[in-house]
Amino acid sequence: MQSALCDPALSGFDLRIRSQGTSKRALIANLLNRQTNNNRAFRMGNELLPDGKRGREWRTGDLTHFGHSALLRIRLAQLKAELTSISQEECASKDADEAAKNGYLDAIHELRAHGVHCTSEGADQAARFGHVNVIHDLRQNGIRCTEKGANWAAAHARLEVVEDLRAHGIHCTSDGADRAAWNGHLHVIRHLRTHGIHCTIAGANSAASDGHLEVIRDLWEHGVHCDAFGADLAARHGQLEVIR
Repeated sequence: MQSALCDPALSGFDLRIRSQGTSKRALIANLLNRQTNNNRAFRMGNELLPDGKRGREWRTGDLTHFGHSALLRIRLAQLKAELTSISQEECASKDADEAAKNGYLDAIHELRAHGVHCTSEGADQAARFGHVNVIHDLRQNGIRCTEKGANWAAAHARLEVVEDLRAHGIHCTSDGADRAAWNGHLHVIRHLRTHGIHCTIAGANSAASDGHLEVIRDLWEHGVHCDAFGADLAARHGQLEVIR
């Protein structure tokens, strides 16, 4: 096998990695360095990064979208050493909101430590995808979900989130119940009903469109009926059981 010292493809950086046992942290830092030139480690890093982007092309905010907390920590430290503040182009609240949406709590913490905060949009997105731990963390830092987040949670059957938000004064509306009907979440519809939140004709029609027969029957028993539009939607989508 060819010695590493005889491999012409290795750069000086590669040799230092091997000879001095440079830590993974230092390797990552070098990959993130925009001044890094062509070397084996850099090329390997490019292959490992998603979306076909090279390490030097990534904004700091991009790292939050994928939960790369270790890389984010290094990049933020570099920016802090080089700049007085982080520009909106490099990283902004929308990136923190994306981290909340995907449940990357470590990334949220790193951004917060550098003055980049989530908004209520991020909290609502966390509710939509069921990230209760993110919701709790944001709430402790003064960032709360809105009615939209509660309705999104109902639409996606995040019942734990619905209950948590209700306990803190944030309630679903009939829109959330209708969205739950659209997605066939009968247990959510029944839960909301016990708290005085009911579906409307829009929910019944949406359930008909997607063929959720149990939902339609349940709503019928509680006085919420499809209309001609719902029947038309069911026919258009081939829901013969609903039409019958």
